[in-house]
This record gives sequence, structure tokens and C-alpha cells, in this order.
Amino acid sequence: MNSKPLSRDTTALKIVEQTGYRRGRGYILQGLADTLLSLDQLESASKAAEEAQAIRSDLREDNNLALSDMQMVVIRLEQGRLTEPEPLVRAAIDTFERVKLTELGATAHAVLTRILLAQGKVGDAQGAARRALTLSRQTGNRPARFDATLASARVKAASGKANEALQDLQAMLAEVTKFGYLPYQFEARLAIGETEMQSGKSSTGARAWRRWRKTRGVKFFFSSPAKPLPRRRVQADNYFGEWWAL
Repeated sequence: MNSKPLSRDTTALKIVEQTGYRRGRGYILQGLADTLLSLDQLESASKAAEEAQAIRSDLREDNNLALSDMQMVVIRLEQGRLTEPEPLVRAAIDTFERVKLTELGATAHAVLTRILLAQGKVGDAQGAARRALTLSRQTGNRPARFDATLASARVKAASGKANEALQDLQAMLAEVTKFGYLPYQFEARLAIGETEMQSGKSSTGARAWRRWRKTRGVKFFFSSPAKPLPRRRVQADNYFGEWWAL
């Protein structure tokens, strides 16, 4: 376990506490929450994220508040609380659309898709996935398009269109492998395994699942709050590859 990011964040937090710079504290708490999340310290991550969220709400920093909302969504999904984050996602979507952060809007719609699927609202999930695809095509941003592709494929699988879903996922896997998007390689393989198991190809799906399990310990950390990089240890519900910092 690499403790350097955690040490860096806690040191920075002590410094900013001495200055009383609340906006800076919000940024550092967001980074700390992300680091704690990467270490599976979900309760501590939640507390840090909630404090950052409260600071940004108090300061009326709408854009940063939307980022904190999405961070809370990730934490709730990691905790298995699949339906609670819907209001946060929708609030973030409203902000991203208002300020024209199209790639973030695409990713947020992809997350909304998963939440709606968990609620059994396949029709609504289809609409969210369609919007994610539309926005991702407008941006030309690969991670946003990958998020949208994953969302769309899961909707297709839930709608009985497993073959179409698998075609999309295999094409995505080829692209992310070609360009070295390692977290998305894992996510694509996981989605392929899930889809194959849903469609009755249990042995093939199980093999894909085992491949994913063998590689899930790989970790990714941000090197700078201003330079988005693959975020954290890859897990089944990691929907955010490259978008946290603005």
C-alpha cells in the first residue's frame, strides 16, 4: 500500500488549517477523500468529502460543489448504496449543463444510467445513456465516450440485446487497449463478463470475471490537482477515469 498520497494530503490539510483558507481546504479535502477511497477507507473518505461539500455549499461555489456531489456519488456506489445518489447526480448534471462542461455531463449521465438500472427503470436508463452518448460525441473526449459506451452497453444488456452490448464492449476494449487506458480495460472486461453471464454464457463470463479479479489491485493516483489522471484503484464501480479536477 502506497501511503505517500495520504501523507501528502494530510500535511497539506494542516498547512491550510493554519491559513484559514476555506476554498483551499475544500480542494484538499476532496483530494484526501479520493486518496482514502483508493485505500478502501470508505467511512473516512465519506467524512472528508462531506466536509468539502459543506464548504463549497457555504461558499456558493457551484462548479466545485458539483464535483463534490459526484465524489459523494462514487463513495455511495462503493458502499453499495445504489439508489441514494440520484439527487446528487441530477444536481451535478444541472450544473454541468449550465456551465457547458460537456464531458463531465456525459460522465454524470453515465452514472445516472447505472443508478436507474439498479432501480429497475430500464426506460429511464436508456434515455440517460442516450444523453451520455450524445454529449460524449460532442466533446471528442475519450474517457467521456468510454463512460457513455459502458452505460449504453449495460442498458442494451438489460434490454435483452446482449449481442449488441458485447459488440460495443469488444470495440471499446480494443480501443482502450490500443491507447493504454488501463482502468477502462478492466471495466470493459468486467462489463463483458457481466453481459455474458446475463446472456447465459456463464463459463465465458466467469473467465472474464476471474481475469478482472486478478488485476483489480492495480492503483492509480493523481499526481497534481490540476492534471487529471486515472483516479484510483480500479474497482467494479469505478466510473470516473480522468475528470475530477478543473
